Amino acid sequence: MTHRVHVEVLPLRFGDVDYARILYYPRLLHYCHVAMEGFFGEITGESYAHLLAERNLGFPTVHLEATYLEPLPYGTDLRIAVDVEKIGESSLVLRYEERGGAEGGVRARVKGTVVCVAMDRFESTPIPEDIRRALQPYLVSKS
Repeated sequence: MTHRVHVEVLPLRFGDVDYARILYYPRLLHYCHVAMEGFFGEITGESYAHLLAERNLGFPTVHLEATYLEPLPYGTDLRIAVDVEKIGESSLVLRYEERGGAEGGVRARVKGTVVCVAMDRFESTPIPEDIRRALQPYLVSKS
């Protein structure tokens, strides 16, 4: 099976940068969430809003690790690649790799654990089988 990666492209706008004219670091975490919404849209064929409202499922982040390697300047197109490191019973670990700038080098890496929750109770629930199957092509091989 071929390993798949979801890619979200986001332009860095004036409101995303700090006084040094580089991406304000908390915005990167926000953009990871934007990419996660796009990722779930790609794997389910429905918007993340549909998962929340119609399927009563959410995937809140419970743990994050971020490594900033190079600043991202204003006007850069940020490319966030998303794949899956691990799928558990009710959680999964998503990996984000951020690239940008003329040379397209890696600027940051983020790893986040999300938990599948039933939104009406906001309690952990097993990842539904259709979503589990849809995640498989994005799972990083441990070979």
